[in-house]
Amino acid sequence: MAACVIRVRGGRKPELDDKFISATSSIGLIVIGALTACVMAYWIVGWQNVSVTLSQLFFLALIGAVTGALLESIPSGTDKNLTMILGSSMIMWLFASFGYYVNFSHLSAIFIFSLFLAYLAYRFDIADVSAMLSATLLGVLIIVFTNFNWYLILISFFLLGGAFTRYGYDYKHIMGIAQGKGGVRSYENVLCNSITALILAVAYGMYHEIYPEIGAVLMFAYLGAVATATGDTLASEIGET
Repeated sequence: MAACVIRVRGGRKPELDDKFISATSSIGLIVIGALTACVMAYWIVGWQNVSVTLSQLFFLALIGAVTGALLESIPSGTDKNLTMILGSSMIMWLFASFGYYVNFSHLSAIFIFSLFLAYLAYRFDIADVSAMLSATLLGVLIIVFTNFNWYLILISFFLLGGAFTRYGYDYKHIMGIAQGKGGVRSYENVLCNSITALILAVAYGMYHEIYPEIGAVLMFAYLGAVATATGDTLASEIGET
């Protein structure tokens, strides 16, 4: 919960013109929230004499903090303190039940890599803050449960989608069929096109060593999910022009 309550606002800011400040505040929430949650959890489990490693705690704290920042970035009439706490707690509980984690240094590298790519998309007006955070969360989870190659496949979809959204954009805008916000993607675009791939990647990480034959099926299903999303996006963006 520390990952969610580390920052409390006196009311949501309007849409920020200064994107750097907006992105920085969200990144700050992730870093401070994850570290605070990890320290508090480590102290609690030590006091209760529970056998849990620091890497396990950091993994849960990080995904909880990213989820909290994502929920904070989504416009909503609901109290953000409530949604951030519940959302982060639920995702941490879910992944804690899997008992799956990676070591601290590897996870830190994965997080920095995923955040860097997502931030580039944000700076080049391909994604807004919520999409940046969604992509970061996807990157961390997909790479942790599979490897970098799986995430690069998904990144290729986002790059193609972003590029072809700009293809003939003025014409699509005149016709009233263009992507809103100048083609900038939000969390809805990211999650709707990637949630199936994420589930398959997590399932692969959990079961491919136990059931190798299922691992192969999940890998091809992942490729199919990304290919379907890519084909649908390019068909709509190119076909409309």
